[in-house]
Amino acid sequence: MSKIYFSIILMFFCFFPKIAISDNGVDHKLWVYEKVSGVDVFGKHDLNTINNLNEIYSKVKFTFSGKTLTIKNDFLEDNNVCSIDYVKIKKTPISYYLSEKTMALYERLFKYEGVSLPKYIYLLTALLPGDECPPPYSEILEVNDYLILLDQNYALFFKEAETKNNNQKKDSWATYCKERRPSREYDGVSKYTCFFPDLKLRDAYEEFRRIQYDNTLFKKQLPSTNKVDKFNDAKVSYAWQESNSLKISVVRDNESVTFSFNENSMGTSLEVTEETQY
Repeated sequence: MSKIYFSIILMFFCFFPKIAISDNGVDHKLWVYEKVSGVDVFGKHDLNTINNLNEIYSKVKFTFSGKTLTIKNDFLEDNNVCSIDYVKIKKTPISYYLSEKTMALYERLFKYEGVSLPKYIYLLTALLPGDECPPPYSEILEVNDYLILLDQNYALFFKEAETKNNNQKKDSWATYCKERRPSREYDGVSKYTCFFPDLKLRDAYEEFRRIQYDNTLFKKQLPSTNKVDKFNDAKVSYAWQESNSLKISVVRDNESVTFSFNENSMGTSLEVTEETQY
């Protein structure tokens, strides 16, 4: 049996001599969910899809031990997704995406999320055919400091856990915000209330921008006067009501999101209203 197995492996490398197998495994043991891309690979933004993907994958963890990869998702009743012996394959972007057009689409998507497409990327997949994890876990990309999955044409980003935890100083969205009436039947409108204690409005805006999973539409420095910015598929307006009150609106074809900041003696409150046409 061992001779047969050896022959199969030998034939595999004879027929596919250009596949570059990396001797190095993934450097870090535990990887956790970071974010979902704000648009899909075609540049479309669907808030319902984003929220759904965010909920499904926020509990996913990748654990690497030697050459074994274990994936768990605590969102599921049975949290064990798969456990495989994996291989890390070195590729150029064009050899993975197979066409300049497809590569350009993903390069634009990653750039939208602040991730550059490097000279080499790595494909993590099962060592032996037939042992693959279920989609979309069957092919995992390592791009720079991220592990990336693709689902419904959106990119899901995972970061090494230690880095994420070291940077996390009460900075999660859930620390400041909660959904109003989360148990009601969804009617196309979602509302959230947030509070940033002991922070002035401008400081609260900076904190809000920092914890947003998609902050690319928002200015790094809050403008002092009313302003409107236009992007490919969105219009962002900043409207000061008073010196301690600001309304930011993000409008797209099928959705609008309003962020209302109000500063008081205790800190700054934020009301978020998302409206989607469906």
